[in-house]
Amino acid sequence: MIFNLIANYAGNFLPKLILFLALPIISSRLGIEAVGIMGIQFLLVSVMTVFHQSLGRTANRVCAQASVGDDAMVKILFAIEHLFLLMGAIMAICCYLGRGWIAHAWIGPTHFPDATLLTSVALLGAMSGAQITQVFYYNSLLGLGRHKIANILLGVGDVLRYGGIIPILIFTQAGLIAVLAWQTALSLVQCASMAWLFWRSIPQLPPRTFDIRPAVRDVGQYTAGLAVIVFLSVLTTQIDRFMISAILPIALFGQYTIVSNLARLIPLLVGPISNVFFPKLSADLVGDHTRLASDYHTYAQLVTLVTVPSGLFLAVFAKDVLSVYTGGVAWTPLMAPALSFLAIGLMLAAFQEAPYILQLANGWTTLHLKLLAGLLVPLVGATWFMARLAGSQGVASVSILLGLGYLVIGVPLMHRKLLQGEGIRWLTRVLLPLAISAGICAVAYAATAKISTSLYRLLAAVPFGLVAFAVTALVSPDLRRHGHMLLDRYRATQRA
Repeated sequence: MIFNLIANYAGNFLPKLILFLALPIISSRLGIEAVGIMGIQFLLVSVMTVFHQSLGRTANRVCAQASVGDDAMVKILFAIEHLFLLMGAIMAICCYLGRGWIAHAWIGPTHFPDATLLTSVALLGAMSGAQITQVFYYNSLLGLGRHKIANILLGVGDVLRYGGIIPILIFTQAGLIAVLAWQTALSLVQCASMAWLFWRSIPQLPPRTFDIRPAVRDVGQYTAGLAVIVFLSVLTTQIDRFMISAILPIALFGQYTIVSNLARLIPLLVGPISNVFFPKLSADLVGDHTRLASDYHTYAQLVTLVTVPSGLFLAVFAKDVLSVYTGGVAWTPLMAPALSFLAIGLMLAAFQEAPYILQLANGWTTLHLKLLAGLLVPLVGATWFMARLAGSQGVASVSILLGLGYLVIGVPLMHRKLLQGEGIRWLTRVLLPLAISAGICAVAYAATAKISTSLYRLLAAVPFGLVAFAVTALVSPDLRRHGHMLLDRYRATQRA
């Protein structure tokens, strides 16, 4: 498990750090409006979440619960693959045909020439289409247990796609189109590489069929319910960016894009853990039920470990983090509250990750669907109202309400049905690290208050963050147990 977890972090999290390094360079070389335009692509890529969490999770679950030599399973995967290819093509074609509307009605006036905007939108669509298709191959490889090689392809491709921007902008006079063309080409190569590896991993392939009825018959209801859930989830989690991109100027949306990408480091920390535990919980539900509660609590405590100290640290020191990250540009003090609100909201939302993934592994989609449907209308209303009242800072504050809704309503109902008697155990293992980390961050804020330079203040606060991380691990019993197991194995290896 530990090696798969490391592989998933290397493939999913580290490349995003390269993107965060690239964004300030893009802003300084091409202007904050270029960041806003690339933020539109991030919104298009957020559509991938629908496919990743529905059809992608379905492919992952099918691979985890069946033998790779099962012809029926392979035919289902054929059908899901064709659906992904179709959706990727639709994304690219719609962006190309609608590039005029996106450029003029959505993005609005910029300093870029009209031809540059139109070409950029077409490239954004092609890039997003390739990434949507890639979701199928990546999830299926995870379901087959090919975590290491899948994440090597994902990580190397993303590092080149994001990291290649930096030398292009520093050492050449390339503009926005060159940057997007580079990213689009890398996305296509990355998708093709994963496709080749996936079908090489399945021996004795049956004749390829274009019949999607096996997938509709066997996993259609589960996938349809999951697709609706994730569609609503995208609306609830991305409504802030959609609202700001539509209401505020593209330059302000560029600022919010930088802030929201910093805050979304928190769910990025969670994703690799979910990639490891989703197939594990799926296998427990059809195999060893005695391991289900243990794996679930280990999963939940790992999520708490990576999100609570980092989320609180980011919220408390938002102004300093943003100042160091952007080089102290003039707008950072105004956007610091938005970063604090987003960090807290996304940290609270992360608490429901383990309960939610257990629902998906069990094939139960109705609870989360009803929860999202109930939250959507008041969330949209609150987001619109706060956008008009307080701009981006007000919009960001709504994320806290969403996180509390998940925590207060969805999590208790899940435990009542799937893991009766485990709800209190889960809650104590969340609240204790939360209280301890909050206290340590408060001490760190007070201890560094007199340091005037943001960089030095962050450096002085880092030891407090490491202490919060270590204490969270120590007060998590299932993590301590796994730590002792790893230590015993290491000692046995040394003796041998």
